[in-house]
Amino acid sequence: MIRAVFLDVGNTLLFPQEAELLEILSAAGAPATARALTRAGRFGRQKFDAWLLPQLHDGNTPPQIDPIFWDCWLSSLMDELQVPETRRPQTREALFAHMTQTRTWSHVDPEAPPVLEALGREGYGLGVISNADGTMEEHLARCGLKRYFRTIFDSGARGMEKPSPKIFTAACSALGVAPAESAYVGDVYSIDVAGAERAGLTGIILDRWEAYPNAPCPRITRLQELPSLLQERNRKG
Repeated sequence: MIRAVFLDVGNTLLFPQEAELLEILSAAGAPATARALTRAGRFGRQKFDAWLLPQLHDGNTPPQIDPIFWDCWLSSLMDELQVPETRRPQTREALFAHMTQTRTWSHVDPEAPPVLEALGREGYGLGVISNADGTMEEHLARCGLKRYFRTIFDSGARGMEKPSPKIFTAACSALGVAPAESAYVGDVYSIDVAGAERAGLTGIILDRWEAYPNAPCPRITRLQELPSLLQERNRKG
């Protein structure tokens, strides 16, 4: 039975301000649309998983994987937008600097507060596990979400990061639950689901980008689908 739910933050609870991202691309001479960003998100995740999953299957957990994820996303975006090779370095540099700042992630998914409130009412212990820069707790407070969580594990503050099983088991210990009683929700299969499953949690993919239509794990496409999915799994035992 699932008693605790841990969530990722970026691209799960919080998102970049899309207008800012499109403005950076336009200024770099690479105008984009929301559709192009979605396609880049899909192909970037698939490219990243193709790099990371074989290593996890061999028992290896590469350190500092976030730069590799952003490299996969950026290369997919540059391909999608057909950015000329001569303009790619400065465009990638501007986007990387923007996307890797915690403050960039300031758009709260409007479904997040009601879903978190519902899960709290249903008795789930809630926590965050995020690869971040050590400021995630303060950032969640600014965004009005910190109050929903009993524990926040930020890799920059904890000295361990996903997909290492250590950060998942440590977060479970902080809530006083076993990994087998816990679920983790995130948007990148190899980091979030595979990482959680290696630690004994139930991994749930939040697939807004249609990157995982045949995911070998529980799959949702919107956060509001999460409470009913958990209820169904607990009902089946």
